[in-house]
Amino acid sequence: MNKLKQTLFLTGMVSSAFLHADSNFENPPSYLPGEKIKEGQLPGGYNKSASYKLKDSWDVYFTADYICWDWLQCGLKLDNPGGFLGFGETISVTPATISPGYASGFQVGFGFNMRGMDDWNFYSQYTYYRNSGSTSQFADLNRGNPIITGTLNAHGSASISFDMLDALIQRPFYFGKKLTANFVTGLKALWISNDYDVAGSVKATMSISAPSPYYAGQATNDFEYSSDSDISSWSLGPKFGFESNWLLGYGVKVLSNVSVSVLYTQYSGHKEETSVGFLETNNYGSKPYDYDNTKKSSYNGVKGIKPMLETYLGLGWGRYICNEQYHLDVAAGWDFDLLRLSKNTTSGSGNLGLSGFNLKFRFDF
Repeated sequence: MNKLKQTLFLTGMVSSAFLHADSNFENPPSYLPGEKIKEGQLPGGYNKSASYKLKDSWDVYFTADYICWDWLQCGLKLDNPGGFLGFGETISVTPATISPGYASGFQVGFGFNMRGMDDWNFYSQYTYYRNSGSTSQFADLNRGNPIITGTLNAHGSASISFDMLDALIQRPFYFGKKLTANFVTGLKALWISNDYDVAGSVKATMSISAPSPYYAGQATNDFEYSSDSDISSWSLGPKFGFESNWLLGYGVKVLSNVSVSVLYTQYSGHKEETSVGFLETNNYGSKPYDYDNTKKSSYNGVKGIKPMLETYLGLGWGRYICNEQYHLDVAAGWDFDLLRLSKNTTSGSGNLGLSGFNLKFRFDF
């Protein structure tokens, strides 16, 4: 009898569970999954807003960053002259590389809380960065067979103007008790200009001996050359990002940010190369002559879709001040930004990298 009672009890429990499951299936929750959640439909969890809440505030904040970035770009080399030394021999020298190094810039931003929009924020930031560098090269052209003596002396410079504007919508929220995150989406605009100049001179003498006097002789080539090129571009496209703050306590936190942009880009530019010199050969049938050569090329409206990657890793500190009427944040870290280019001033293709220190300030009121 006891076994029969236990069996009936277990059967009733299982049946009740299935009936309850069917009831939940037939009666969906009061909210529509995937749609906006209204007040009271769901309990708050760790996805609650992490936006700062200040007393008597305007829900506005400003940011100011000091940046010190290194400019890394493919193809920043001294163009070698294409002149002939005589008898079909050309100049063969490994070009020196221009390494601009680090330069300072700044970023300024403005944001505000969009009231009635579940603590979404609007944020816009402008980036200003300029850098330039130069290098010189002295090369010995001496070699044998044929015998060549001479020197190459060159100097080159490169500069960049980099302006960037972001207009973003974002929502800070809790991922855990000690972890906040921020999804970012919006638009990015870029304006980049490069200028590249090279100037140099070559003084060379070549001697050749042959069984026939018609092929023997000496050539002297003395010429100056220059190359001036510039390129400018503008870009516009969507940006998507994810930011996280790992809260260590006492206001200290680790910041890690990553974002990707897909940019419609349009290029224009020009390049002008000149060489002016005097070539003299003393073999049979040859006469000395002066030459002045200029070659120009330009392009306008070259278009493409280019990706941009931005990353940041840093250590920050923040706290409420003045009886929670204001909030202050300070952070120091490292940026690494990478932009794929379809053209540059020298090699015609390459990548633009900007990497360096970033000191961040934010003030909410």
